[in-house]
Amino acid sequence: MKRLAGKVAIVTGGLSGIGHAVAQRFATEGAVAIAADLATDATVIGGDPISPLRVDITDPSSVDGMVRAVADKHGRVDCLVNSAGVAQDTPFLELSLEAFDRMVAVNLCGSFIVGQAVARVMAHQRCGSIVNVASISGMVGSAGRAGYGASKGGVVILSKVMAVDLAPFGIRVNVLAPGPVETPLVAQVHTASARAQYGPFPTVILVANSP
Repeated sequence: MKRLAGKVAIVTGGLSGIGHAVAQRFATEGAVAIAADLATDATVIGGDPISPLRVDITDPSSVDGMVRAVADKHGRVDCLVNSAGVAQDTPFLELSLEAFDRMVAVNLCGSFIVGQAVARVMAHQRCGSIVNVASISGMVGSAGRAGYGASKGGVVILSKVMAVDLAPFGIRVNVLAPGPVETPLVAQVHTASARAQYGPFPTVILVANSP
């Protein structure tokens, strides 16, 4: 029997990069995998055994509608992975407030908005698991990462607070802080020569609430 048979999982940013890989793995393990993404074309994922569902994670009404649609159709939500994100590599003195706000809105506020909406369903169930995807840039001061690093550092602390506040409802919250991973987002931010210089950076897992 597959490990996640009968479970229902939502993955934001589930049509590309880390989110796509996570959603695929959920499906492989038997879960109903919902790829909640801003993309609208389901053909993006081809024949993948995952279900795309459009959402704007910066819009509470869009998020509430997405979560309600999943809960109404499947009766529950067992897992959430907040993987949707945006990035920009810009020197501090050149970074615009608009760009900074955008990264905070998507990476940090988006994780809060989706996390809260899903946690309300899980609290009613008295069980659930949430994983927020942060970044190693949210733990160390990397050049050009004022907006991205600040937003991802916020995700780390947000996850720890969520873990404490949601534990009484039987909800586990953890945060994953990857190093460089070859995804479309990383390719967009870094040149091929820069990516070629990446060493074997480890993936850092911060356990915010014990399993």
